[in-house]
Amino acid sequence: MTETGLVISTEGGLAVVETARGDMCAKCGACGVTGGERASRVSLANAVGARPGDRVTLELAEGAFLSAALVMYGAPLAAFLAGLIGGWALWGALGLPGGDFAAFAAGGAATLIAYRAIASREKRWRGEKYNPKITGIVKAR
Repeated sequence: MTETGLVISTEGGLAVVETARGDMCAKCGACGVTGGERASRVSLANAVGARPGDRVTLELAEGAFLSAALVMYGAPLAAFLAGLIGGWALWGALGLPGGDFAAFAAGGAATLIAYRAIASREKRWRGEKYNPKITGIVKAR
């Protein structure tokens, strides 16, 4: 996945790059940009020596976006469905009334546990595979 961005500032070996949000991520909010904001800023290693005002190319490792989406959306969905089915089966096996509510509650609890597990491993997601890299200068200031 390739994007372009504008270098806002540099400090040490890092560059703060602002990128415009495309239609694909308009309502996601995973990058921390919400509402009507149309740009996000990210601090990246400045391996190409970009300076403030330069337009740069950013690349995200192939498959990183898809695998991150599967973790953030697929794992909680799978946990919800497993909790839903498990709660329904357990409640039915016990012969108690209100199985639908119990199933929904178990699914919700499983989803919360999945999100907590993902959040507890946040440092893993900050590795090189899941962060874009500045690969070149498109237009120097």
